Amino acid sequence: MRISEAIEDFSTYMRVERGASGATLEAYCGDLAAFSAELSPRILTEEIEASDLEKFLIKQSSAGYATATLLRRYSAVRHFLCYLKEEGLYEGDIEKIRTPKKEKRLPDVLSYEEVERLLDAPDTTKPGGLRDKAMLETMYASGMRVSELLSLELRRLDLDKGVATIIGKGNKQRHVPVSDFALDYVRRYIDLVRSKNKGAAGKYLFLNRSGRPLSRVYFWKCVKRYAEQAGIVSPISPHGLRHCFATHLLENGADLRAVQEMLGHSKIATTQIYTEVSARRLSSAYKLFGGRK
Repeated sequence: MRISEAIEDFSTYMRVERGASGATLEAYCGDLAAFSAELSPRILTEEIEASDLEKFLIKQSSAGYATATLLRRYSAVRHFLCYLKEEGLYEGDIEKIRTPKKEKRLPDVLSYEEVERLLDAPDTTKPGGLRDKAMLETMYASGMRVSELLSLELRRLDLDKGVATIIGKGNKQRHVPVSDFALDYVRRYIDLVRSKNKGAAGKYLFLNRSGRPLSRVYFWKCVKRYAEQAGIVSPISPHGLRHCFATHLLENGADLRAVQEMLGHSKIATTQIYTEVSARRLSSAYKLFGGRK
């Protein structure tokens, strides 16, 4: 079979049998097209050799592609070869190749002063601004994921005890403390804005003007807009406030296990990355100030 035809069949198999997303299919097809181009002038699946995958990756690495791209291309071609073997279109070996480890990318974290400017950006004299202020303060005060914030039910926030009951990944429940400062804005939002909303009888805490839960897209645009208003040039996203919450807690002496519990991480190693962020920030501060003579 022609390799181009096999790639089309493989794409159909991945979509129908494996339920691959459109983005995954697009990436895989691009990777396989690059692999196929390297095989030229060979055009048949029977002409593929076991060493072709390793040769392809070496050439891609030499061309300067990022580790993440190389790992994805390795996965795409390997899956493709396994598919061909199952279909009787390839009889060679499928070698396991030692691949480079994906670089560990530390999250971007705003300074305390930048967070302060971001949280102060909404105009609380307006209904939408007061709601946005309550959302931003709650997220920074609790470290909730965006999805957890937007799906937070009114009944799951105990205003008297200052505790939010979060339903996180894997439907796991955890209790997270929320600061009095953030709760003050939440109370004002509930009394002055939410009580007059069409969806006031609904279960979700934060609502749009139509009375429905806010979307992730809205909140992403919201954070970007307020960051621009505050003159923040550092990269920022809604999830970035979660990074800030964890890093700033650790910088102020919080226990790593306690931060793990608040974030809802199943593994302590996931939380430990924030200790590296803190160390990097402290080192940077030392170079700027403490390291001067």
